[in-house]
Amino acid sequence: MAYRANVLVVDDEQIVCNSCKKILNQEGHNVQIALNGREALKKVEEDKYDVVIADWKMPQIDGMEVLRIVKKNHPDIVPIMITGYPSVEVAVKAIRLGVSNYLPKPLSPGTLTGALKKALDERESGRRDLLFYQRYIWARMLEDGTVRIGVNNLFRKWVGDILYVVLHLDEGEVEQGRLCVRILASDRGPVHKLYAPIRGRVIRINYEINFNTDLINKDPFGRGWIIQLEPSNLEEDLKKWSGNISIMSKNHNKKEEE
Repeated sequence: MAYRANVLVVDDEQIVCNSCKKILNQEGHNVQIALNGREALKKVEEDKYDVVIADWKMPQIDGMEVLRIVKKNHPDIVPIMITGYPSVEVAVKAIRLGVSNYLPKPLSPGTLTGALKKALDERESGRRDLLFYQRYIWARMLEDGTVRIGVNNLFRKWVGDILYVVLHLDEGEVEQGRLCVRILASDRGPVHKLYAPIRGRVIRINYEINFNTDLINKDPFGRGWIIQLEPSNLEEDLKKWSGNISIMSKNHNKKEEE
């Protein structure tokens, strides 16, 4: 294992805490538990954690509020939410909060360890607050509720340095699944087509990447973004993504980052 993480698991069910601790201890991580939100917030102030995993439904202070306070006071801590009451509405709230992953109970060992690996990868690389992440494309919700979309660095590693970008967009609406960019990665290589993961009104297009592809090659999650949208119906789009999005996936341990 590349990194030994300090993890806090928060759940009012002792059996859930013990199970998560056992699974993550076997992976070599340091795990502490808290049985309520007040205890969790006290522990966060007393010790240093890389990741906090909190159950949504808890008495007094629920997991959403715990993670909100943790994120506000300790932005370097990556939050993960677990729940026995999964729904798209709760997932969207979690996304807006900036959680790394949203995991429905019961948790399998692979789901839990996969979510922690993703959280640590995000912490290491600065990929935070991603609401959509596949082999080719990512989407991130900004504080104003708009969403930026771009290609990820795993795609670049696969195709090589990007040489040319053709944007298939205009100032208007974009539909989910619509072709939004063609990318040429070598003089004799294939043209790669990428499609919009959500629908919405186009706010901005990053035309600079047409003239400077190094923005994608060197900063794919930052200045190399492609398009910024005002989502039309994020909840409905999440339903259509189903198991394809990491934040809703029950099978995050699948090799999506190979």
